[in-house]
Amino acid sequence: MLAAQRSLDSQKQVVIRAPTIMDIGQTFGSLLTMLQEVRRQVVAGNYVTIDLRHTSLISPPATLLLAAEVERCNRYRPRSVWGAVPRSEDVQATLNAFGFYEAIGALDEETEEWKGVARIQPGTGSPADIPRKLGLVSDLARQTWHDTAFCDRVHGALNEAMTNVIMHAYDEALIEKLEQPCIKGRWWVAGFSPPDSEQAWFMALDHGVGIPASAASKSELVDGHGSSGELGHDERVLMSLIDDENRSRTGLPQHGKGIPAMINLIREFATEGAIWIMSGKGGFMLEKRSGNSTSPGRIYQVQFRLPARLPGTLILWKVGSPIIDVRQTREAH
Repeated sequence: MLAAQRSLDSQKQVVIRAPTIMDIGQTFGSLLTMLQEVRRQVVAGNYVTIDLRHTSLISPPATLLLAAEVERCNRYRPRSVWGAVPRSEDVQATLNAFGFYEAIGALDEETEEWKGVARIQPGTGSPADIPRKLGLVSDLARQTWHDTAFCDRVHGALNEAMTNVIMHAYDEALIEKLEQPCIKGRWWVAGFSPPDSEQAWFMALDHGVGIPASAASKSELVDGHGSSGELGHDERVLMSLIDDENRSRTGLPQHGKGIPAMINLIREFATEGAIWIMSGKGGFMLEKRSGNSTSPGRIYQVQFRLPARLPGTLILWKVGSPIIDVRQTREAH
C-alpha cells in the first residue's frame, strides 16, 4: 500500500500555461520552450495539462506543432497530455478548422470541413501513405487555382520533398542518439488558402533527427563547419544543402532532392511564393516578391538562427498564383 502511494505521489499533475500568442514569429521561442517543457514533464513520468485558456491567437503552423507534440507525448505514454479548452473563439475556430482534435485522437469522427483549409494529416513512413495523405492536402491547390498542370506540379513537388525528408529523418543509427522520444517514421502535413488571396500555404513537419544532424553524419564538408551546437552551424548547413554548388560538393544530391523542386516551382512557375525550412537551431528562407501574371518576381533569401531548438524539421511553403504564358494565351484566342 505504501509502495503504491509513493508511486502515485511521484506522478505529478503539472499545468503548463501556453503562450498568449502561439506563432512562429517573435513568439516562436516561447512556443518551442513550452513544447519542450511538455515533453520533459512527460518523459519524467508526470501528467500534463496544457492551459490554453489565456491564448488569444494560434497560427496554423503553431497548430501543427502543437498537435504533433501532443501526439508524440501520448504515444510515448498514453493519456499523459490533455488541455484546457481555449476561451478565445478565434483560437477554438483555428483548432477546429485544422482538425486538431481529430489529429490528436480526441475525437473519433471528423467535424465539418472548412473551406480553404486542408486538415492536419498525420502519416507514417509507408511509401503508400505519403502520396495518399499528400493528395488530400494538395487538393487545396485545385480549390485555389484552376490550372491542372500547375496543381500537378505542386502535388509532385510536395510528394518528392516529403518522401526524401522521411528517407533521411529517421536514420536508425542517428535516432538512437536522440534525447527526446521519437515516433519512428511519423510526419504531419496540412495547408490553407487565405480567402481571396490567390495563395496557398503548405506545411510539413517531422520529429526525426533534423536536416543538420543527418547531413553532418554523411558529409565531410558539413562536418567542417563544426558541431551542431556551434553558432550558425545549422543554418549554414541548410543553406549549403539548398545551394547548387555546395550541394554538389557535399556529394549528397539526395538530401536536396524535393526541396529544390519546391523552390524551382516558385522561381519558374508562380507569380510569388516563399519557403521556410527550420531544423535544429537553424532556419533558411527564400522569398519571391513583386511578381505578376506575366513577369517573374525578384528572389530574396536569408539564413537565420532559431530562438530555441526545433526537434525534427518544419517546412512552410507559400505558393502564389501560376504565371500565365502570354504566348499560349494569345494562341488560345
